[in-house]
Amino acid sequence: MAGIHDRFITEELKQSYIDYAMSVIVGRALPDIRDGLKPVQRRIVYSMYETGSTYNTPYKKSARIVGDVLGKYHPHGDASVYDALVRMAQDFVMRYPLVDGHGNFGSMDGDPPAAMRYTEVRLTRLAEFLVQDLDKNTVDWIPNFDGTLNEPQVLPAVFPQLLVNGSNGIAVGVSTYIPPHNLTEVIDATLHYIENPESSSRDLMRFVKGPDFPTGGQIINPADLVRVYGEGKGVIRVRGKARLEDGHGQKNKLVIYEIPYMVNKAELVSQIAQLIRDRKLSGVDEVRDESNRQGVRVVLELKKGASFQHILNQLYEQTGLETSYALNMVALKDGAPVQFSLKDYISSFVEFRKETVIRKTKYLLDKATKRREIVEGILKALDSIDLVINIIRNAETTEQAKQDLMAKIGLTEVQAEAVLEIKLRSLVHMEKEKVQQELDALLKAIEEYNEILGSEKKLLEVIAEDLRNVKKLFGNKRRTQIGFSEAQIQGSEEGTEEFYVEMMDLSIVRRSKNVPAGVDYVKVQGSDTVMFLTSFGKIFAISAYEIPESQKGVALNALFPMGNDERVIMIGTEGQEVIALSEKGKGKRFKLDSSKIPTRGGYYFLLDPGDTVVLVVPVAPEIVIVTAQGKAVRLDAESIPERGLRTGGVKVVRIYDGDKIAGATGITTPYVVTMTENAYVKKTPAADIPKRRRGAAGVFIHKANENTGPVIGVSCSNDELLYRAGREWRKLSVKDVRVCSKVSMGKKVLRTTINRLV
Repeated sequence: MAGIHDRFITEELKQSYIDYAMSVIVGRALPDIRDGLKPVQRRIVYSMYETGSTYNTPYKKSARIVGDVLGKYHPHGDASVYDALVRMAQDFVMRYPLVDGHGNFGSMDGDPPAAMRYTEVRLTRLAEFLVQDLDKNTVDWIPNFDGTLNEPQVLPAVFPQLLVNGSNGIAVGVSTYIPPHNLTEVIDATLHYIENPESSSRDLMRFVKGPDFPTGGQIINPADLVRVYGEGKGVIRVRGKARLEDGHGQKNKLVIYEIPYMVNKAELVSQIAQLIRDRKLSGVDEVRDESNRQGVRVVLELKKGASFQHILNQLYEQTGLETSYALNMVALKDGAPVQFSLKDYISSFVEFRKETVIRKTKYLLDKATKRREIVEGILKALDSIDLVINIIRNAETTEQAKQDLMAKIGLTEVQAEAVLEIKLRSLVHMEKEKVQQELDALLKAIEEYNEILGSEKKLLEVIAEDLRNVKKLFGNKRRTQIGFSEAQIQGSEEGTEEFYVEMMDLSIVRRSKNVPAGVDYVKVQGSDTVMFLTSFGKIFAISAYEIPESQKGVALNALFPMGNDERVIMIGTEGQEVIALSEKGKGKRFKLDSSKIPTRGGYYFLLDPGDTVVLVVPVAPEIVIVTAQGKAVRLDAESIPERGLRTGGVKVVRIYDGDKIAGATGITTPYVVTMTENAYVKKTPAADIPKRRRGAAGVFIHKANENTGPVIGVSCSNDELLYRAGREWRKLSVKDVRVCSKVSMGKKVLRTTINRLV
């Protein structure tokens, strides 16, 4: 029978399933890498643009928009269209909403939006940059589902929408989860790529620091972002933010003011309340939600003496206040799903913009060329206006008039038809000067269009200018903080150091044969207080039992509010007597006393502007202080006066311009070992360093110059030196270091630069 063919059912099922899967992947679930929109989102934006629902017009009923999309472009249920419309209007879902909603569009508590007959919408101003130049042949058009209308295959997005607002979806055998990002950072990365197309994803990460969620929060494993942007997949961990506020009497409040992206706030509050009822969250009396239109505010009333950080750590461990996201950056490219890196996406977007700008320019060039021909014909007609009038008046038919204009004045057929379409009265009163100005403007525009089409550099300049305009109008500051948490001890690329702390059983430490270099161990009991002293002169105290147990450690800046350039220079315990020294030569002697440290931390050293604490060393009878230029001062520790915590220091060493304190140590061996930045090491007999009064300038014990680099540390070790070169901690036997005169540069021990000597 005609039209019927025999086929194995397995083949038919296989082909049918593939067709179904690709239909879901392409037609519903995945965004296009070019405009970053799924079909339903694209159809909503285009329909609203087509019906004039723009940012500067009155709102229209959501039901009207949904009905228009369903009737013309999207052959699915109204719920799918309205759900997509709502999400595009929710400022806690979209980093930069594309729809401006009026009415109830749901909340972070999971409350549903009002019915579509009650809400109203219009496009945001940013969304109009997705449809800009849509009428200039910038993209291809395809028939709608019934073939009666055409719809754009993709929108000519001016900015990288896919990264800016992100996307998520599950299809058949493939899924995508792309987080939102900061528009300013993404555009800066794109501009950098335009100027440096050889840039890698790691290079572009200098601009795109990480996801930027509309609800803020803190990304606590930034090291994993390298894999995310390099491979297009990975896991990030996001924490909410909380602060300590004063409560009634001597009680305090723990206030959560930011929560992780897409976490249901009502469920989070319910989780906390259940932990309080089950007595798994000790130290909390009650929890209540005081959130309003100004932002999130979940308040936990703490009991008297409760530890803010201890409770916050419990919240991170037991509630949604800390959440993991499995990122999978997949989008449609040339009709097929691809997993893209940061560079892959930006390069694809730039290529797409090249195509749209070229098509737009060709369209404008064609339009300007046709208009130029007409304007030139009008100028010819104005030069012979009397003859033109006579030809038109005496012609029996329009065709005869056209032929006479072409023959007697030299007009082309197009020019003659254009002149005939002008009313005779208008032609007589038409000013030749204005027509000439229009022609000059057209010639200039045609020249610019040809320059764009003939020059890659000019084409990229146009793309860059459009991006800068979007950045100027809509760019804003990052909301999500890029922090640090559980990770191995390492330094960042910029050379700053990150510090981590963890609790370990002492027996494990004793059994360990390979103690990691660069790790300081402090022996404490569970109830002991551990104090952290920073380079900014600040001191923080925490009970040992409050330090979270972790196999990899917890970042100190997750426990205490530390600045970007602030580093921990000592970990101390109760009653320890120490000496603190600043770069500019000031110092003080004091005892560590946790009872005098405020709950939120305090200052142990009040520094002068521009000064920082270099090091804090245990008190010894005699100490030697060495500067970067190689000068040393030997003095009695008692000559440095003992002072309280919240005080400044006294002048310990006279520091001249261009110099600073590099290190200090108690004199416990006959030799003082110094090391320079370029790995020159030497021993100096301690007896060769004369004892001076406090405030003296000292004498040279290490000749520091351009070859050696500045002195970076001093030690009186008799066993080995521990130093860091790059990101590696290494050891050097003191026995291998030569004893040299005070004027010697020392001996170079390796071909590298030294970051730190301990």
